[in-house]
Amino acid sequence: MEYINFWAVIVATILQIIAGMIWYGKPMFIKTWMKISGVTESDMNNAKGKSFAHLYALQMFSSLIGNAVLFYILGRFVVDEALYLCTAVTLWFGFAMTLSLGGVLWETLTNEHKVRKFLITARYQLNAVLIAVGVLLYWPI
Repeated sequence: MEYINFWAVIVATILQIIAGMIWYGKPMFIKTWMKISGVTESDMNNAKGKSFAHLYALQMFSSLIGNAVLFYILGRFVVDEALYLCTAVTLWFGFAMTLSLGGVLWETLTNEHKVRKFLITARYQLNAVLIAVGVLLYWPI
């Protein structure tokens, strides 16, 4: 695959996982996410000591696929690196953002909670795309 730098895909994926741990962790939105999702401190304490390795593995696999596809599209169809960011944000807007909205609309949350959950999720996904483009620009194909 001449349009994919696999090392850059791996690095982008690792950086996205770290960003997700910060984004959904104590430094950022854990309390808001818990309130919106109906998760209590007791639920969090009960989860301590349990292995979430399988969830991180699935997330990493999903991110690897997403980054490989993004890098392929940018490398194959976007001839000017200056357009990478614009193209990536457009792809996020057309796919990730709209799918996030669709997923939240059908949850049994109040409208306020739907908006908050959507904003937290969609903004993280935008950050993940920006991380991937940053890696690709630093470490070209």
